[in-house]
Amino acid sequence: MITLEVKGDEELIRKLDRLSRKVKNREVLHKRYGVAGARYVSQTFQREGRPRWKPLLPQTARAKVTKTRRRGTAHILRVRGDLARSFTWEASRLRALVGSNKEIARYHHDGTKHLPVRATLPTKKQALEEITLPITQDYVDESIRKAGL
Repeated sequence: MITLEVKGDEELIRKLDRLSRKVKNREVLHKRYGVAGARYVSQTFQREGRPRWKPLLPQTARAKVTKTRRRGTAHILRVRGDLARSFTWEASRLRALVGSNKEIARYHHDGTKHLPVRATLPTKKQALEEITLPITQDYVDESIRKAGL
């Protein structure tokens, strides 16, 4: 554990103490991570990957065209939108989770012998750069303003 002891300016010490109490309530922060993670997944489906998913094979695209559905190669992983809608988020004071309860989600995300990888969740680097760091910085800045520092 890292400890910081501030001596001297009593008003500053009180403000830093208020700030540290606010940051201890991490559930607010984790809720923001969860919302941002769910938004990331939704945008990934809309953009068809980050980076873009591998296109459907021609025979797969032909199989997707029926008398009632003329989808073809459009909208990879979104015939009816069930998979995209299956992603949810939850948060607690300990963590934020984003995921799907559909088993097929794992196969598309990780790929298989017959399915190319079509990642729906961010990599650790993407999560850090696009979700965790910006939200944490905003939260700290907001907490500093509220504490009057």
